[in-house]
Amino acid sequence: MSGDIPADAGRRYSLPPAPAGSVVRFCESVDNGERSATLKLAAPPSVSEKYLKRIEIPIDTFSEVSEDSVRELSVSREKAWAIKRGGSYGWGTGSAEWNGDCLPDYTAYIRTDGAWNGEIMLSVECTE
Repeated sequence: MSGDIPADAGRRYSLPPAPAGSVVRFCESVDNGERSATLKLAAPPSVSEKYLKRIEIPIDTFSEVSEDSVRELSVSREKAWAIKRGGSYGWGTGSAEWNGDCLPDYTAYIRTDGAWNGEIMLSVECTE
């Protein structure tokens, strides 16, 4: 599914628009008044790397994380993330300043086995 991040959600989570030509899956949820979102973005690696830099998560700061950790975090996000068995993952974190709605905290995951295909799995927690 190609698409974009809904404008109101992009503002709420301080997310830049998805790069032109990228494939996007965006899901948002509210639990006990706490907002969160997940984003799966697929684009050429150089384009995805620039997107990560825009939300201040440079790819060279990523560290290894176990598949089980990624799977545990993705259980409630299966509509956005498809975790593959036997995969190796890296993760990085970042945050944005108060945007009028919340303080967004980002956690990004990428596959690290083989050549990276540019796919990003991003979780955003919105702290009010």
